[in-house]
Amino acid sequence: MNVLIFAAVIWGICKLLSAASRKAQAERAERERQRIRGEQAAQREEMRLMRERAKAETRRQIEAEKARLAWQKRQDAINRQAQAERERLKKEQERQAKEQERQAAEMEKMRHVLAQATADIDFLQDRTADLYAQLDYQLLLQAGTVPGSKQFEKYQSKIVTLKNQIHTAENKLSKAQWNRDTAQRKLA
Repeated sequence: MNVLIFAAVIWGICKLLSAASRKAQAERAERERQRIRGEQAAQREEMRLMRERAKAETRRQIEAEKARLAWQKRQDAINRQAQAERERLKKEQERQAKEQERQAAEMEKMRHVLAQATADIDFLQDRTADLYAQLDYQLLLQAGTVPGSKQFEKYQSKIVTLKNQIHTAENKLSKAQWNRDTAQRKLA
C-alpha cells in the first residue's frame, strides 16, 4: 500500500506539476499575446503618426505650391504690366520721333519759304522799280504827243500794260513779304 500511496502521491505531484506547467504555459501564451498586441498597437500608432506626418507634409507641399502659383501669378501680372509700359513708351517715343521729324521738315520748309520769299522780294522790288521807271518814261513820251493821235494811243497802251505789270508785281511782292514774315514767326 505504500507503493500505492507513493504512486498516488507521484501521480498527484505529476498532476500538480502538469497543472502548474499548463498554468505557466497559459501565462506565457497570455504574455506573448499581450506582447504581440502591444507591438501591434505600437505599429498602429506608428502608422497613424506616419499618416499624420504624410498628411502634414502633403498640406505643406500644397500650401507651398499655392504660394508659388500666387507668386508666379503676381510675377506674370508684373511682367505684363512692365511689357505694356514698355510698349506704351515705345509708341510714345515713335510718336515723338515722328513729331520731331515733322517739325524738322516744317522748319526746313519754312527756311526754304523764307529764302525764296527773300529772293522774290529782292527781285520784285527791283522789277517794280524798273516798271515804274518805264512807266515814267512812257508817260514822259506820251506827254510830248498830241492827245488822240496814233502815237498817243501807242504810248497809252504801253502805259496800261505797265500799270498792269506793276499791279501784278506789287501783289507778288506783298505775298512774298507775307510769306517771309510768316516763315520768320514760325522759325522764331
